[in-house]
Formats: sequence, C-alpha cells, structure tokens
Amino acid sequence: MSDLLGFPFLNGRDGPPERFEYQAGPLTIVWEPEILFLRQIRLGDHEIARAIYPAVRDGSWRTIAPSQVEWEHEPSANGFRLTFRARAASSSVDYQWKGVIEGLESGAITYRVRGEALNDFERMRIGLCYLHPFQECVSKPVTIHQSSGDEDESHFPESIAPHEPFSDIRSMTWDVAPGVPVRAEFDGEVFETEDQRNWSDASFKTYSTPAALPRPVRVSQGDVVEQSIKISFPEPPRKILPILIGRDPQFNISTTPVYTLPPIGLTAASHDVALEERQRAQLKALPLSHLRVHL
Repeated sequence: MSDLLGFPFLNGRDGPPERFEYQAGPLTIVWEPEILFLRQIRLGDHEIARAIYPAVRDGSWRTIAPSQVEWEHEPSANGFRLTFRARAASSSVDYQWKGVIEGLESGAITYRVRGEALNDFERMRIGLCYLHPFQECVSKPVTIHQSSGDEDESHFPESIAPHEPFSDIRSMTWDVAPGVPVRAEFDGEVFETEDQRNWSDASFKTYSTPAALPRPVRVSQGDVVEQSIKISFPEPPRKILPILIGRDPQFNISTTPVYTLPPIGLTAASHDVALEERQRAQLKALPLSHLRVHL
C-alpha cells in the first residue's frame, strides 16, 4: 500500500488494524479493539463521531498506546455490548483500563471507562476523547450545556481557533443532519474542545483536563479515573439510508468555496539524528515553505 507520493505507508503494524462493525438502532459503528477506538459512528452517511477512545499522555505528551487487550462482545438484533481490559505501559508509565461500550436500539451509545495507575508517573492528560468530524461540524450551530447549568449558543469555528472554542462542557447538542439533533454528554471530569486543525488534523477534539490547569500532574499508584461519554437523540431519529458508503469511487466538480492552503513548514527536530535517504526524499516531495528553528 502506498500514499499519494508513491511511498509505502509506515504505521508500525504488519497490516491494517482488525475492525468489527456493529449497529445500534439507526446507527452504524466500527470497533477497533487493538487501540480501543470506537470509530465512524454514523447515521446513514452523516458522521456523528470520528472516534471515541481513552488516552494516556505522559509528562512529555507521549501517547502510551494500549496493549494486552482482552475484549468480549454481546451482539443483539439492534444493539451491542462490548467489555474490555487493556494495559498502557512504557518505560515510565504503567496504566490499566477497564471499559464497557453499549449501543441500544434507540441509537444511544455509551462509552464508559475506569482507569487505574499501576505505578507513580507524571501525566499531561488521562481520559476519554471525542473526535468530532470536520465536514459535519465546521461553522455549524452548537449548544454547550455547562456544569454551572448555563447554556452557551455557539458555533463550531470556521477559521482555525488558536484557543479552546468551548469549555466547561457537561453536554453539547448540534444537528447531525437537517432537523436531526444529537447530544453528546460527558461525565467524570470537566471537558473542553480544541481545534485539531492547529495540528494538521481536520477535526475538533473534546477531551478532559482543561488546558489552563497546571501540568504535568503527578499520578500516584492506585489513582483511579472514571469517565463516560454518551451519545443520544433528544427526538427519535428517522432511519437514514446510506447513499455514498459502499459505492465505487466517484469524481465531481465541487461548487463549494475552495480554501487556499496556507504555507506549510516544519520545525527542526530536537534530537541530533541525521535523516535517512528515504526520509529526505519524502520531505523533498512536499512543497514546504519554511523551517522553524528555536535559538
């Protein structure tokens, strides 16, 4: 398998991750147990969540991937239940996850986790993350229900937001399709949303531990984190049949506005390691405009 430049994909695996498809009433879901990702939660072709997953970020922002994953599933005619145990371990971090994911015939989906530290370490973030799809959310109205009880009528940002557009989130409601509102509820800690386009990912991420709080945080052996994210519909959604999924690739001339790609550059690496010939060739093929160096 190659990318658009003709270079092979390098992802650290022997092949693509194992994936399982489930249904919760009118919704379709993809489960990737190897990394504990619930992906592509859709109502027809309308994506509600790009992914929901638990994350451990150590004191240097390194993501500690799950390993030793054990899981079971209980499918039903119009729903499912998944249970799992996993361990996220590195040279400095040893963490354990236990989780339950349920999908109901009503279209409600709940992802619950309990995490426990098995040693002492420093962390930047531990908990569930919700990736909002870009196309279905950008510039769209959203109601933020805050832990104080207040409501904030807002919009997902159209231009890249350098700071968190939403904070103190208890739940948020937006239309996944015209006249079809969906609600995402967050429990266990204070959540906020960041614009992932700042890091070249076309999505918005809602996560726990506000960025304004002091970090890193010291974690002690035995410390427990319990969180949940629930997706539901204030009104029973009508079933929307997929139109695009499963079709052969199609090309069309877009009539929507085209946004100019901003100049893209790189930051010089902090490690003193020379690039390999393959790496230099890949970088040379990119139309980079600048190199940033910290002095």
